[in-house]
Amino acid sequence: MLFCFSRASIASYVIGLVLVGAFVPSAIAREHAGRVVYDVDIAGLGDGAARDLFKETSTLLRRRDDPPAAFAILQQWIQKDIRTLQKILRARGYYAGRVSYQVDRRVDPVRIEFLVDTGPQYKIKSAELVLHGHEVGDAVRTDLHAYLPVAGEPATATRILVAEKDILARLPNVGFPLAKRRDRQVVIRHADRTAHLHYEIDPGPLVRFGAVEFRGAKDVEVRYLERLLPWREGDIYDDRLMADLRENLAATSLFSAVTASLGKPDADGRAPVLVTLEEAPHRSYGGGAGYSSGDGFGASVFWEHRNF
Repeated sequence: MLFCFSRASIASYVIGLVLVGAFVPSAIAREHAGRVVYDVDIAGLGDGAARDLFKETSTLLRRRDDPPAAFAILQQWIQKDIRTLQKILRARGYYAGRVSYQVDRRVDPVRIEFLVDTGPQYKIKSAELVLHGHEVGDAVRTDLHAYLPVAGEPATATRILVAEKDILARLPNVGFPLAKRRDRQVVIRHADRTAHLHYEIDPGPLVRFGAVEFRGAKDVEVRYLERLLPWREGDIYDDRLMADLRENLAATSLFSAVTASLGKPDADGRAPVLVTLEEAPHRSYGGGAGYSSGDGFGASVFWEHRNF
């Protein structure tokens, strides 16, 4: 039997195949592509900071433009994000928060929805600071306690860690540059939804400024450099004064690099200071030319020599 097709019928057949292909179910298209395309949503997470943290750390959101080749891998990413959400809730003070999820594979893309029940945000009830090893004096002790969280503040990880960081940053400004953390404990009590904080810090010995040594100052007199010191030998160490010294030296324009470091204290608590300098070129040359309607063309040359 011989079949004959006109050009019009052949064209109609080809167009029909194209149209059928255009309406292939999306699940088949995903299978052909070898990828499991998905969307992610979160319900119940009203804490804006927590949502921002999830956006920054979520595996699903980070890999959305590079979806997995198998649903089993997608399940692994979901479980990883559940653990991420649980950590975020605790970091934001929601220690009784719960996270669940649901997946709808009947739609394209696959729909993943996290269901978050934050529960109440726990509050700080008490904060204790214990200083070990060396005496700091009542004034410094009172000063340090001012950095502790107060009762009623949200028990967020940021607030808990910032308090310790601020205390450790304050101690070098009041004579204790060798301070270090010994312990930190956070006790959560679910009965009254509170957090109790315990910090232990070793301030180290009281340190005073010792002798200062300048290295690298070949063409600059040491007596001039000593006049730039913002302290006197024997003064209680203050880390801010070290920064002031670096600024004083940089302001002279005599040096291209300045570093200052504190040495090991001696038996009397005096620590030497080593200042390392890299001298900049002392001579500068320059020139210029210009024109004005009153004076006509003009030129200027300058020469500067910096050495003290």
